[in-house]
Amino acid sequence: MQTTRNRRKRRTIALFIDWLSTPYHLNITSGVIDSAVVHDVNLLIFVGGHLYSPRKYELPRNLIYSYATRESVDGIIMSSGSMSIFCGNERFADFCREFSDLPIVSISHYLENKCSIMVENTKGFYDLFDHLIEHHHCRNIAYISGPDGITDSDERLAVYKGALEKYNIPFNPDLVVKGNFMVSSADSALKTLLDERDVKFDALVGANDNMALKALDLLLERGYRVPEDVLVAGFDDTDLSRLRKPSLTTVRQQFYVMGQYAVENMVAILDGKKVEEKQYVPTQLIIRESCGCANTPYGYVQKTKEVNSAVNMDKNGKGLTLKQILSAHEDAVINETKARLSAKISNLPDFVVETFIRQFFMALFDGKLDSFMKKFDDVAEKTLFIQQKVTIWQDALTIIRNHLLRANEYPNIHNNISDMVDAARCFIIDYNQKLEDLWSVQSKERVYAYDEITMFPIENPTFDELIKNLAENIPGIGFKGFYFTLYENNNLNTIMDSHSILELAYDSKRFPVPVRENILYPTKKLLPDGFFPEDRSYQMVIEPLYFESEHYGLTFFEADVHKDMYLLFSYRTFMNNALNAYIFVRQLQGNASQISLANNELKQALDNLKFTQQELIQSEKMAALGGLVAGVAHEINTPVGIGVTAISHLQKMTGEIFEIYKKDGMKRSDFEKYTDSVKEISAIVLANLKRASDLIRSFKNISVDQSTEEKRSFNVKEYVHDVLLSLQPKLKKTNHRITIECPDNLVLLSYPGAFSQIITNLVMNSLSHAFSEIDQGEISFSFAVLDTDLFFTYTDNGMGIEKKYVDKIFNPFFTTKRNEGGTGLGLHLVYNIVNQTLSGHIYCKSEPGKGTTFVIILPLNVLEPNTDKNLGTS
Repeated sequence: MQTTRNRRKRRTIALFIDWLSTPYHLNITSGVIDSAVVHDVNLLIFVGGHLYSPRKYELPRNLIYSYATRESVDGIIMSSGSMSIFCGNERFADFCREFSDLPIVSISHYLENKCSIMVENTKGFYDLFDHLIEHHHCRNIAYISGPDGITDSDERLAVYKGALEKYNIPFNPDLVVKGNFMVSSADSALKTLLDERDVKFDALVGANDNMALKALDLLLERGYRVPEDVLVAGFDDTDLSRLRKPSLTTVRQQFYVMGQYAVENMVAILDGKKVEEKQYVPTQLIIRESCGCANTPYGYVQKTKEVNSAVNMDKNGKGLTLKQILSAHEDAVINETKARLSAKISNLPDFVVETFIRQFFMALFDGKLDSFMKKFDDVAEKTLFIQQKVTIWQDALTIIRNHLLRANEYPNIHNNISDMVDAARCFIIDYNQKLEDLWSVQSKERVYAYDEITMFPIENPTFDELIKNLAENIPGIGFKGFYFTLYENNNLNTIMDSHSILELAYDSKRFPVPVRENILYPTKKLLPDGFFPEDRSYQMVIEPLYFESEHYGLTFFEADVHKDMYLLFSYRTFMNNALNAYIFVRQLQGNASQISLANNELKQALDNLKFTQQELIQSEKMAALGGLVAGVAHEINTPVGIGVTAISHLQKMTGEIFEIYKKDGMKRSDFEKYTDSVKEISAIVLANLKRASDLIRSFKNISVDQSTEEKRSFNVKEYVHDVLLSLQPKLKKTNHRITIECPDNLVLLSYPGAFSQIITNLVMNSLSHAFSEIDQGEISFSFAVLDTDLFFTYTDNGMGIEKKYVDKIFNPFFTTKRNEGGTGLGLHLVYNIVNQTLSGHIYCKSEPGKGTTFVIILPLNVLEPNTDKNLGTS
């Protein structure tokens, strides 16, 4: 059978990005998409959240990154700067090594031995501090930094310190507060500066615009005037920085260009070409109202007269002016630009390119852009009818710059050429933003179709009604394509090796009417054969469908992000939330049906047992309670299944004893053997039904909105025995010995469902890893109380863990058995339950050949689950 990889005619590149909700992300994505179209490669955009995020609603998204395999993609572009803000350089490098069999290009973060597209932080940021210190005479500049260990953050802090040293201004550590690039960190930073340290400052600079804009708002709320009392500046130049009042002075990053460079380098790598390991994209100071200046890119007005009129000597001693140099290259640049742009836009008129370049050469010689920008308005108007974007002129400027710098040997005019190109880029970006605002207004005509989906009644919907509603309204929204898949088996350990079902497929060209497919196919293919377009390149956003740690499937969106990027991604977000809700309801309905069926089978067996009638009726009520729990996950099938098996066995034994009774052949020993079996099976049924009940409450413990389960007091020793009893189907197949050291009267006021999951995952981890090559192992549980804490020690005498892995075992997706189907989530879930739900701590000690010990410290009385702000990483 032909594999997906062999069938692909075009290369397919993956883009790993945490979110698509900010201008930073969307501009990078736009650059990647545009360049992918130009190079005729497919693009799969995996939106997988920040790596190792402390925010519980975000962490499960990381699973989607594991779908990028050699079977589905040829290379990976990583938005490393934003993905890694919670994990730092070392853990991010470990994550990247999971994809060592694929070429990787990194954006905004240096990866050793990988092509890395970096921000040239220093020049633009130095220009900012030069402007604040020289022009505005600032001497007390407060600074909100980014997180430690992030390349961009470290470099920008170094520039801040270097600028102070340059102007002989003493460094005052009280003026520096740490942020994390998130909006929320600006609030605590302002409180630290103004309330705790009570420092005075005449300017405040944020390491990015998110923090600077929030700080600006907080200063205004406190009665400060900006810029009269305090000057404020940032770094990034997001759309809000330009549009708000007062507009923000900032340093512009060329996110779009970084996305373009990433694809260009990836294509070169796939072609077998050598690329530079570090490539830098320049930044530029943009001066606006928050520092008291008019809106203008720094450097628009250059000291060009002396440069342009100066005589430049070539290697033969011949003197040439700038005008003579430009005239010699004008026609060559025009021809090169025509050839390059015509490959992208087939019907681009020649006179448009000639006008653009000649006007730019004229502006370059005069040192003024006014006349050029007036002419550019006319050029842009003509290109609107050819292709609805003006970013192609960024490519034209790149061609001009590279040609002139490559063809000339006059260092004294190189800076002039580069500065003028950068200034023209700023004008084009602003012009393009106006177009995007226009397209955003036009896209509102599609809102009605979106409302038809979001207003669909959620009360008791059937899955068929959901699919029908999506099929009827998807074409009106404007997606080029939309695919909706569900996992056949959503066990995290086996998702990648199992199958998915294609529930809905839509392609505006190939099948303009959405179709219900119900095709079963291997999940690792992402979509069934024939559904990825083969007659053209495609760019698809892939989103996971999940609720808490329960994963349901994937959605694929193919949209024209240039025309209405923000609105379409809002559609994607809200639609994803709606699908999550519907699928969750469907999952609950399916689980309720399974539980009801199991209860009926149990009741039928119980009717034949007179001696244990009261006990088993009580067990049935406990099982029935499980059917009322809204969020029960698929794990409940295991204890219910064990109960059904036990009852079935008891039913068979009852039939046999009844036959003996009818023949008057019953002995006392037969009756005693039967009653002993009844007691044992009853205990198993009771324990498993209780475990099912605890799993339901445990499912709620780790929900996004924190646990809704009422905590209760329970005897630790008895509870551990109950959990181990429920694991007997696994343990009885082994020769391992388990011991428990625990005071008989030890009582814990906590969440028993979460406690059960900790014990279960630790034991299963020992069976899968520690004892994989050991027939007779030992597991010990030890519990002791010190003051108000419970010290829980779990030990096995198994194979142990290599030293280099001990610090990584709690990381999500870390496993040494990935080839055997492991996902690396078991111990990570234990870590989250201990730290977040039970407000405790967990530590691991292990050596190869000497077993493994886990020490867990829990409060005897859990006051409340940890909030996001208190979460740490392993």
